[in-house]
Amino acid sequence: MLLTWMLGCPVADPVPADSATDADVPTYNADIRPIVDRACLRCHNADGIATSFEDPAFVQAIAATIAERVKNGEMPPPAPDPACRDYEGSERMTLTAEEITTIGAWAEGGAPLGEDVGYATGDDAIPTIAPYDIELWQQVAYTPDFVEDGNDYRCFLLELGNEEPVWVTGVEPIIGNPKIVHHLVLYQVDDDVEVSDDPSGFECGGLGESGWDFWVGWAPGGGPMVLPEGTAMRLDDNARLVLNMHYYGDGTRAGESDLSGYGFTTQAEEPEHAAIVYPLGTERFTIPADEPAYEAGMDFTWQADYGTFHVQGVFPHMHLLGRAFEMSAGPDCMVDATPWDFHNQVSAFFKEEVVINAGDDVSLTCTWDNSADSPYQYNDPPEKVRFGEESNAEMCYAFTYGWFE
Repeated sequence: MLLTWMLGCPVADPVPADSATDADVPTYNADIRPIVDRACLRCHNADGIATSFEDPAFVQAIAATIAERVKNGEMPPPAPDPACRDYEGSERMTLTAEEITTIGAWAEGGAPLGEDVGYATGDDAIPTIAPYDIELWQQVAYTPDFVEDGNDYRCFLLELGNEEPVWVTGVEPIIGNPKIVHHLVLYQVDDDVEVSDDPSGFECGGLGESGWDFWVGWAPGGGPMVLPEGTAMRLDDNARLVLNMHYYGDGTRAGESDLSGYGFTTQAEEPEHAAIVYPLGTERFTIPADEPAYEAGMDFTWQADYGTFHVQGVFPHMHLLGRAFEMSAGPDCMVDATPWDFHNQVSAFFKEEVVINAGDDVSLTCTWDNSADSPYQYNDPPEKVRFGEESNAEMCYAFTYGWFE
């Protein structure tokens, strides 16, 4: 299905495009291509998770569809609302009302390409932190064995071979086959924990094991993670990592294989602040069948013995029935991903950190639609749904990145 992965979040209703004379009609080269490059190419590229928009003639051919879905608010798909708290790259997730109007006027005017204005796609149109200082890969390609529910979990031991600690400043997933990769997680594993070193990997669950420390994760819609200046994440000397792959197939992907990994940028010196991942969330919920707006989450007061937490970013995570994700601390709105879209899971690294102090009220609320009309309902008829790591179960997590003082 075209346009399923175009990036963005809801905006105000656009002003309808007026009928335009030829002289007034926007052109692709002058007016539309800069919008496409900024807000679409992140996913709509030759190696991306959606149909490529790199050929102007193709974009021109589907101009009416693009304009209709943009006008209806279907595209770009939801992402955290920067009005709650602005974050790095939020401009890639949104279109202005003026831009939506421009797209509509272009389509209504026949979608002309126009004259070449010398515009060139910038190197940052497809965000990346490459070239990497370190690359870690599965040792061999893996062909998932999709069971009846379409899920397959496979883990691979990755040994860094470093004699000294490594300080990581940026992390980027390198996705081999985005059509079957549901998500991937890196765990740092304690020295005394036994892990299979079979190059072909081993069976595993999606939530890790005792002695596996969550280090970083990715889900569809995500991109590179760049830590704020002065902070970095530590990989211990002789680091052992487990690459935890979750594959999901819908019955049309049998026989497809994948070879994925991660790329890191690093620094030699110890940072001013050592960043960690601090998961928050709940596993205690049961979503009734036919319930269109079921809420669960956590509300608590931050205690003095936790320490002051400088939150630099949040990776919200829910599954297919999720419809809204909200998080706040004290007076600060941290994340408002309403509506939520499973296919556009964006980490929000804030332009200004949130400081959580003792006595602050912290709230996290997830909302699910388990009705028959839910956009991604996977049970027919709807059934009671509980917490689980599979795509046909649900989660409610906020993986918070930051440092403690």
